[in-house]
Amino acid sequence: MFVFNGPVPETRVDLEAAMVIRQTGETSAQSALTITLNYEGTLGENPAPSFSSSPVQLETSEIVCYIATGQPCAGIVSGAGESATGLLPSQLSAAIGNVASRSLGLDLVQIEAQPDVTVTIGKYLSNRLFATLGYLVSHNSGNTDAATLDLVLQYQLRQWLQPQAEYEQLQDGENNVGGGVQFEVAY
Repeated sequence: MFVFNGPVPETRVDLEAAMVIRQTGETSAQSALTITLNYEGTLGENPAPSFSSSPVQLETSEIVCYIATGQPCAGIVSGAGESATGLLPSQLSAAIGNVASRSLGLDLVQIEAQPDVTVTIGKYLSNRLFATLGYLVSHNSGNTDAATLDLVLQYQLRQWLQPQAEYEQLQDGENNVGGGVQFEVAY
């Protein structure tokens, strides 16, 4: 059970996900690459996700390649260079999301590049509570209203009724908090 009590800006979020990648044919843990995603702080501090790797510190775009496919960018798309946008053709995003989701133990990993590159992760916190965190990795559209960070909590009250709360951080530093109800009627 999760209880949120107090002002939204004082809500503390602490998330860490790690992934160990062993090179083909390697069995030693010493030769493995560990990728870590950290997200921590209060919502009022406008925390941003951070990526790290060990034993070698890689560029963020290289880390995204490893998370998505388990291999470096050079092994996926020739000419992608340091740009994360070059490695995300739309026909591959579902497959990449499935591999990353299984690797990180998350219920959702979604990568969109239309034209901004956004990575969204999601996890069921209980059988009825689902949390997603979306992060703008690369801003290409020129849209200054785009959210750099989007945190959504969705609760399944009934099969057809799902209230949700959302926290959004915009590029200009402004924060938005909102809520809503999603319902579905089938006949």
